[in-house]
Amino acid sequence: MGRVSQSSSLFDDGWRDDQSRDPKYRSVEERDACAVGVARRIYALAARRERRLGADLFSNPGWLMLLDLFVSESEGRRLSVTALCLGSRKPLATALRYVAVLCDAGLTKRSVDAVDARRSFVSLTDKGRRDLVALLLDDN
Repeated sequence: MGRVSQSSSLFDDGWRDDQSRDPKYRSVEERDACAVGVARRIYALAARRERRLGADLFSNPGWLMLLDLFVSESEGRRLSVTALCLGSRKPLATALRYVAVLCDAGLTKRSVDAVDARRSFVSLTDKGRRDLVALLLDDN
């Protein structure tokens, strides 16, 4: 039982009383900040998991891409297709397939860089952002 309570700290967002822990009582900004914190911890956990247990045991490039986009956008950063692929820690061809799958699912969108047409950016759609926040906050 001690292990379970320790692992729950992964999702500890600093809220202490039951009412304030419930996402429905939070402002949009508080909910987003909480979701970003959870996303950061999950992304960091995936990196530690790979280092400790090996990359061959787990493959979740689409999930890592969504988390990377969510955190990056919360920090005001845009991710190019190349940066997003590198962050997935998978071979380029595999990562590019996942970029296409996420776009086809309506969770992300690609846009051409206005300054350099050779480069494209990937961002979350409104649906992708809403779904991710709901998932990260366990909000059906």
